[in-house]
Amino acid sequence: MLSKKILTVLAAASLTCLTAVNGWAQTVVVVTTTTTTSNVTSGNSLSDDVLVSRYTLLTGSKANAQSLVTGLRTGSVVTLVSTSSAPAVSFTPATQNMGYGNINIAIALAKTALAKQGITDPTTAELAAALNGVLTQRSSGMGWGQIAQTMGVNLGSVVSASKTDDDSQKDSTNTIADKDNKKDALSKSEDAKNLSAAGASVASNAKGSSASDSGSGSGSNGGGGGGKK
Repeated sequence: MLSKKILTVLAAASLTCLTAVNGWAQTVVVVTTTTTTSNVTSGNSLSDDVLVSRYTLLTGSKANAQSLVTGLRTGSVVTLVSTSSAPAVSFTPATQNMGYGNINIAIALAKTALAKQGITDPTTAELAAALNGVLTQRSSGMGWGQIAQTMGVNLGSVVSASKTDDDSQKDSTNTIADKDNKKDALSKSEDAKNLSAAGASVASNAKGSSASDSGSGSGSNGGGGGGKK
């Protein structure tokens, strides 16, 4: 009888332990799932479209911005085509494949490096040189914060400033559009003035011609009268 009671107690204790372990395991799964979901959600704030739009003005064109983002994302060749007669610039990033957050930081730091030199509208060659400088430091093992320190800037400030580039892009686009509209309006105004001036000139010529014809006719009649006398 004693052994049966002992076995009964042990069995009950085993079930209690298993229940506790199962409950703990379920709790761990729930926590892990929640954390993963949170990370994925926070990573969706940046994407190809966002970064391309953000750095179109800096790179000179949407095609250049797309090439830059794709190249940094996949580690493939980046080609930046100049809007002037300068030759295109191509390079392979010194870093491995980068996530969107790192891509944003790399380009923002390159932009900051250029601004420190007084360059706010870089050529494709200047942009490539600045970016390669940042990427080379990164590939050597330096952290983004360390790279920012070499420029004498705060990384947080650089990243925060990069977020305003979206609005700057819109403002620049609107400004360009306004300038074009003003040019069109001015051109139409000039055309109207030219047409008005041309009309006035035609009218003046016609009036002068009419007066000349009238004078010639009077002279002819006067001559005829003198002949009759």
